[in-house]
Amino acid sequence: MSALAGALTARVTMLGRDPARDDLGAAGGAWIEGETIWARIAPEAAGPGDDAGPLRRWTVTVREPLPPGERIAWTGGTMRVRGVERDPARPDRVTLRTEDVR
Repeated sequence: MSALAGALTARVTMLGRDPARDDLGAAGGAWIEGETIWARIAPEAAGPGDDAGPLRRWTVTVREPLPPGERIAWTGGTMRVRGVERDPARPDRVTLRTEDVR
């Protein structure tokens, strides 16, 4: 068993855009739940924010890749994926850079 297996302690649900379109062909804007997987989540420094304050940023490590632009649901909140990193020295994992969605 890899060391990664013991580090994945959080359950997260991948979210993707609903492919449904309205009568004019525009995206509906809804998010649909995908697969629920194990992940490791660690806080990063806060990012730029708005009047409500800075956005919290997270590093999420998973086995499955998730393309940028997708979202992750975790403990009642939602995170936007800002970037995806793959380290050739560690092919068993993918690191996602995320920030909270308000």
